Amino acid sequence: MLLAAPNGFGKTAVGLAASLAASKGRVYWVARTLREAEHVRAHIPELAVVVKGRAELCPALPEPMSSEEAAAYCHAVKHRCRHYQAYLDGSEDKCPYYEQFQRALQARLIATTYQMLLKPSLLPQPRSSDVLVVDEAHNALAVTEELSFTQGTVERALSEARAINAPRTVVEFLEGLLTEGLERLEPSVRLSILAESLVYYGRQVRRRLAEQGLRPRSSLHRLGQCLRAVAAGAPFSAEEGYLTAVVVEEPRWPRCPKLFLSGTVSPADAKLLGAEYLDFTEHAPYKAHTIILDGLTTEFEWRSEEMYRRYAELLDRLSKRPSVAFAASYKILQ
Repeated sequence: MLLAAPNGFGKTAVGLAASLAASKGRVYWVARTLREAEHVRAHIPELAVVVKGRAELCPALPEPMSSEEAAAYCHAVKHRCRHYQAYLDGSEDKCPYYEQFQRALQARLIATTYQMLLKPSLLPQPRSSDVLVVDEAHNALAVTEELSFTQGTVERALSEARAINAPRTVVEFLEGLLTEGLERLEPSVRLSILAESLVYYGRQVRRRLAEQGLRPRSSLHRLGQCLRAVAAGAPFSAEEGYLTAVVVEEPRWPRCPKLFLSGTVSPADAKLLGAEYLDFTEHAPYKAHTIILDGLTTEFEWRSEEMYRRYAELLDRLSKRPSVAFAASYKILQ
């Protein structure tokens, strides 16, 4: 079932009430970001657990990392990590990442991101007796990932390949990318094999760095991932020493009752999701007006105290009576 309703309708409250009443087991609530998942837990903190990734929870990371880098670091060093050993032994100072899955088994509602549910993890998968709620479902129609690299990436990858004594075939391929340019790349079986080789040796580089307590970042690995997508037929563009590939995947949601929530999806989107379409977008008890402004934006790089002050001044001019404001994100709302 897909519920389409505008901001302020109460989709979260409706989704919680309906899913908790209908589920004979757990409720899984997935959103695009952890901030959105935390927002759901705030409604029923006594029943809900938010499952996060290693990048958010690992106490052993030497510096902030991406989710993929944090996973690579954990796999490389957990055999000597005191937090992981404490988790295995059941002693104090347990790893919060692994410990959270034990709490999730006891929770009535598990809130997390699309990625945590759809990619392999320790998170127990929904069963037929559970209910899955997909929040902001317009973000879940397809998962798009943009992969890119530059000539500088190739140069760093070549240095890594030489440092770990990678096979001559790999080194010569990287040298060829530098001398012949990226524009001549095209999908082929050979490119697929070489891409997998780059990913393989990139993992070795990342493991070595992690074992030294350093951030497991590898240009070989990044280059291999991008070329893997190109070899698989992903759309790409290459010009002036820069290549970008776009990978689009349709999420494979678990086989269980599902409720999709959104304010912008259409009946056609509901068909793609295989869901019944419930349209409440025309039943809002207010009329909306569009105002085009100069000098006011919600773009992340422009957010500042000055910009927040402008928001407040605008709201004050628009209404002198008590009102409710809905923003582009929970961060701005705060």
